[in-house]
Amino acid sequence: MIIRHPKFSDKAIIRTNRIVLPHDGIKIYSRWDLEHYRDGKLIYSEYQKPNLYTTEGINYILNTIFKNQTRLDPWYIGLNATNNPAAGWTLANKGTTWNAFTDVDEATWAEATDGNISNGQIAMSQVTYNISSSGTVYGAHIASSSSKTGTSGTLLCAVNFSASRSVEDGDQVLITYTVGCSDDGA
Repeated sequence: MIIRHPKFSDKAIIRTNRIVLPHDGIKIYSRWDLEHYRDGKLIYSEYQKPNLYTTEGINYILNTIFKNQTRLDPWYIGLNATNNPAAGWTLANKGTTWNAFTDVDEATWAEATDGNISNGQIAMSQVTYNISSSGTVYGAHIASSSSKTGTSGTLLCAVNFSASRSVEDGDQVLITYTVGCSDDGA
């Protein structure tokens, strides 16, 4: 940014930059663990995969902390049939912008049961989905609705696994979600 002082406009130009101070904020982070089983054998695993917080999810966090919005509880873990989560994903645009992978035996999404807070993070209980039809699972999400097809509520975050998973009837997909908060350390 250039500031021209009226008196010195021909002689001096002052340049200013935004100063970022160390420890000037917090970082909310999430990690996902995935295990894919076929015929009772682990065929793929991935651990500590970071996710994307949606704009809807970030707004929910800010509104809950600073605007006294009612806290949503419980949260649910679902599977994604669409690749590459985006900040603009919402529960309201599920089915148009992105799709859930709903071919599982479970009637609803499993609850992400809160664990204990320790060292600035919470590990949710592991959830298991029994696959009922062949398809591709690209990732997972956390939402405030247990409905696999519902479009009401809040989509907090979503993850894209490093490798999409071709699943078959009878496979099991196990997901664990951990969320934490720390000083940004900048």
